[in-house]
Amino acid sequence: MESRPNFYLLLDLPYDPPEENEVVIKQALDKKKIEWGKKRNHPRDAQKIKYYLGLSEQILDVMLDEDKRKEEATEAKEIAHKERLKKEKAINKRVDGVIKVLSAKGYITKVELASVEKDTKVAKDLILKRINVPIKDDKDGPTTSSTSSKQDVLNPEKIKQILHLLDQLDIEAKIGSIPTLYDLLEQPTTADIKTLSKLSQELYQRYQNKGVSTDAAEYKKQLYSIANGIFKNDSERTKYDNSLQEKRFETVVEYIKIASIHGKIDYTVYKELVKEAVNEGLGQDVAKDKIKSYCQQNGILLLTSNISKETELDLHQCHFCGVVNVKNSSHCKGCGYSLRNKCSHCQGLIESGSTHCTSCGQSVMGLVYHDKLLKEGYYALSRKNIILAEECFLKAEYNFKSQEVIVAQQKVSAYKKDIQQQIKKIEAEMKRKHYYQAEKELLLLKKLNREAVESIHFEREITTKLSIAENYLKQASAAKDLKSAASYYIEALDCSADCQRAREKLNQLPPDPAEKLECRLTSEAIALSWVPSPSTGELVYRIIRKEGAAPTHTQDGVMIGETSSNSFTDKDTEAGKQYFYALITKRLSAIAKAMTHGDPIMRMLEVENLSAKPENGAIKITWKAPLKTKIEVWKKENGIPLKRGDGTKLNGVKVNEVLDQDVSGDKQYGYLVICQYEDVNGKFILSNGKSVLTMALNIEPIVNILVKYQNQKALIKNNNVMEGEQIVYISQAPFTGFKLGDFYLYEQLKGEMNGNMQQPVLSNDWTEISLTANRPTYLLPVSKLGNAAVIGQQRVLKHIRDVSEISSTTDDKGDLYLKWNWPKDVEQVLVVYSEKEYPTDPRDAESVQRHCSKVSYEAFNGYKIDSIKAFDHLFITIYVGEELNGQTIYSEGTRYFYTNAKPIEIQYRVESKGFLKKKNVITINSSDITVGSPELIVVKQQGRQPLSKDDGTEIYVIPEGTDLSKYEIDLTAHMDRNAYFKLFYANQNDRTRFLLESIGELTTGK
Repeated sequence: MESRPNFYLLLDLPYDPPEENEVVIKQALDKKKIEWGKKRNHPRDAQKIKYYLGLSEQILDVMLDEDKRKEEATEAKEIAHKERLKKEKAINKRVDGVIKVLSAKGYITKVELASVEKDTKVAKDLILKRINVPIKDDKDGPTTSSTSSKQDVLNPEKIKQILHLLDQLDIEAKIGSIPTLYDLLEQPTTADIKTLSKLSQELYQRYQNKGVSTDAAEYKKQLYSIANGIFKNDSERTKYDNSLQEKRFETVVEYIKIASIHGKIDYTVYKELVKEAVNEGLGQDVAKDKIKSYCQQNGILLLTSNISKETELDLHQCHFCGVVNVKNSSHCKGCGYSLRNKCSHCQGLIESGSTHCTSCGQSVMGLVYHDKLLKEGYYALSRKNIILAEECFLKAEYNFKSQEVIVAQQKVSAYKKDIQQQIKKIEAEMKRKHYYQAEKELLLLKKLNREAVESIHFEREITTKLSIAENYLKQASAAKDLKSAASYYIEALDCSADCQRAREKLNQLPPDPAEKLECRLTSEAIALSWVPSPSTGELVYRIIRKEGAAPTHTQDGVMIGETSSNSFTDKDTEAGKQYFYALITKRLSAIAKAMTHGDPIMRMLEVENLSAKPENGAIKITWKAPLKTKIEVWKKENGIPLKRGDGTKLNGVKVNEVLDQDVSGDKQYGYLVICQYEDVNGKFILSNGKSVLTMALNIEPIVNILVKYQNQKALIKNNNVMEGEQIVYISQAPFTGFKLGDFYLYEQLKGEMNGNMQQPVLSNDWTEISLTANRPTYLLPVSKLGNAAVIGQQRVLKHIRDVSEISSTTDDKGDLYLKWNWPKDVEQVLVVYSEKEYPTDPRDAESVQRHCSKVSYEAFNGYKIDSIKAFDHLFITIYVGEELNGQTIYSEGTRYFYTNAKPIEIQYRVESKGFLKKKNVITINSSDITVGSPELIVVKQQGRQPLSKDDGTEIYVIPEGTDLSKYEIDLTAHMDRNAYFKLFYANQNDRTRFLLESIGELTTGK
């Protein structure tokens, strides 16, 4: 980053001798701040003014410090001296140029000498010292006026602005005396417009993103913006180049005016004028045309008969400084730079006067800039000026992206990374309020990059915070009492948490203890609370716990935690143990002189998993008791006991259960289970207890609702014949808080359901449920008998189309290939398989889970399972998944069984049993089933045997996995005259592992 402005020059203060009066300095700053304040909203200078205003604290820091002020004055003198030398150099260059042109004819006239003196405003005696030819008398010639041919050029004000900004930045002209945008970008004038546009745009963005900057940065930003506009197309660039030609020729015109003071110019002077024009950056042909045209328009006579037959002058221009050299020169007479160089790109020899390498076409000026920029970039890097170094290397890259540039840019990146890491360290320390350490880290940052813009912001905040902290330390030292001193030390630490002196002093001043420690029980812990210490500062409370007696000192008991709040929860306690708690109040390492004690307390757990279920005409109450407790159970009819003694106490209570046989099926019974604990003094303490309400009715929960889908509907039914009613609650959200087998009074259950859910009655017939598109539907089945209800197993319904018609083949390698029909628009499925049983959940942890994409399936002509010979059989379920509200919902799944064994026989017959053989049943028998049985469907048809599962009425479903070693189905309710019954597979794939065999007639009478 560019250096900040010199404060003597910025405030317009005398620097030689320097102004030392601090009052005058402050007044000068105040005056400038008023001036800057008026320009805060200036459309062009607002950013610069904001930067100047932000320097106020830094200005005072430097200008009110004697040593720093002396350095600032010395720097101001050096800057002024450089400016004077610069101006003198420019004037001398102009004088020498004019003298060179006029001397070309072998002498200078007195009139010409007077013209030089008038034009350059240099004393005559100084001019004479620089002339090496005779001075002769001559007559005055006609005066001349400037006239130029019209070209398409930029607005003169725009050119004036560009030259002013370039001058402010001290951009030196590569060729001639007029700096250009090419010099700013350090690119050859032959560079393509795309390169110039891209480079100027990138540099502009860099300075635009820098925010507040120095004057130099602001000037560069403006110039890069202008360059970006000029080099956006060929038309604008041509206007700029034409404007440059006009400006450069203006310098030559001054020479012409002096050389033609007598109204004529010798041929030798003319050739020198051409050389000077080329030196200024004009092409030789352009220079000749412009000189001739100017002389013709202004009545100046060119004294030569051969002017019309002149040949090309053999002028070789130095690519480094622009000076014109004579033919075959080996080094430039202006700068000493070699005129014969090796191409950095291809190492070929570049002859003097060539603009491009004849071997590779690389621009010679580009190579010169490349080498120069590398040197300048490394110098900037050595001076910790990372921004300038990065800019130089970027410009070098646009000239020629060599390996040297890549290495240089890598060094800049590494350097910037170090700077950013240091900035993060400072930010971290400041975030922790460690301003003393932040000050040390800031010094390291300045060593890395003394001009980092972050340093200004960091230094301002750090200096302010440390100044405040040091002020509090002084006040603490002067405090009249310890309490006031402590408060000042605390303020110092609040300002800077790593103020070591405040910390050391505060460690010698113990805080007051906390007050009123209270201990109370929660469901699973002991909660502590207290009144905070009246002392100020960062207080920490250490909690001590002890069993059997109160802690008497800081090491007596177990330290279970520390907190800065006024509460703490002890979760690591055992029920039945009595605990004593104490608080130790700390401030840093200083400990309060007294501990804060609470009353002893015992945590009491209640029983867990409490349930009351009917069992053979009685009610069995079960629970899981906590350790070290005795259990009491109280019973009450038609209600729940509210406390111990409310109702009848049960006898025969065991550790985790009791059986109440004194019950009636039409009554409700409430039970209260209380835990008894014993404290250290042998006194019993009772818990509040847990309660449950039930009836002496044996109600089975519904655990297997059958489901099948039809379009946007689902058909459900309960396959088992059950006593009482079976209902199902429906919701668009999961049912929470309900577990399988939970007992409820029906009226209580309806209240918890909020009355908002449908309640279709379940039966052995299919019940239709409407589904919501793209949303799951949740079912909660309930068994109801009288006013008693038992929760069944939840189901989730969402019709996702499954794969169909699964088949398999094996190859010679023993690999299994599965094939199936894909549902429309499905691109991926989940294949889950196990040796034990069908996977019932796509996330089954004991099964193998593999995703199969349709693309992969088609590429391999199926889904492959390697080394199938290692398995006797596989239970396979293929699921289709669908994303819904950020979750994956899976289909019911399609099952397939693979086996390399013979099919297992399942035999069944229809027969009559019982007294007078009035009971009609299907008897099923299979003694060879070693794996889960298939799902089977019983179909009824009148007058003939059913041909398929869809040919007749489905009257019963045997769930998958049922024990078929000896199984009966009661057909009494379905026995019509001439009725036939037959079993079918629900999943046709089960034919590969089972063989259904009917025995005898499939009817009991015709």
